[in-house]
Amino acid sequence: DWTQLRPILSIPGLAGAGHVSGRLLGTAARPELKLAGTFAHASGCEMQADSLSLRELSGPFMPPARLTGSLTAERLHALGRIIDHVEMDYAWAEPRLTFSRLDAVDADTLVHTRGTADFAPTRGASHTVLEGGTLTMGGLTWTPEAPLTIEGLGTRYEVLPVGVTSPAGRTVVQAVFQNDRGTMDSRFSAMDLDLITLAGSRKAPELTGGH
Repeated sequence: DWTQLRPILSIPGLAGAGHVSGRLLGTAARPELKLAGTFAHASGCEMQADSLSLRELSGPFMPPARLTGSLTAERLHALGRIIDHVEMDYAWAEPRLTFSRLDAVDADTLVHTRGTADFAPTRGASHTVLEGGTLTMGGLTWTPEAPLTIEGLGTRYEVLPVGVTSPAGRTVVQAVFQNDRGTMDSRFSAMDLDLITLAGSRKAPELTGGH
């Protein structure tokens, strides 16, 4: 049970039980862990995964811990929806999680990104910045024009307005996700889009063009 490792090893909000194997390395003054294993129904930071595979977790673990690793999550309950598959390479140095690679797959939606997340557990708050990447939905790939910021407080997550572009054109998107309700409210403004490109192969025969 991950929660029983506190306060020796703690990542705020992370909970779950599973089977783990590993080694204790380093010196008495600076011990280090190297772990791998699987967890069932892991949770943390207002997210839950039906299963989590910890491919690697290593680094000095005495507070403040400084850990690196990689993981895979299946059916991640986050941002008001269930995401089929998530992979992440990360580094943890309280209060910041840095992910050099975050790949998510949900039906025909693909996300590739990187960034940081800063946590304030006492307030139940988080500040996430995605520094780059792409969002592919159907046949279109959207790219943010600037870093994308997500402000979290409790079960509410707000995506601040950011311009995104694709072969279909440009728009500004912002969104609010309520994890406790399983809802999302996405809004688009300043749209300059080619409707035929946006519709792709599923366009209606009578659609001949337009922005």
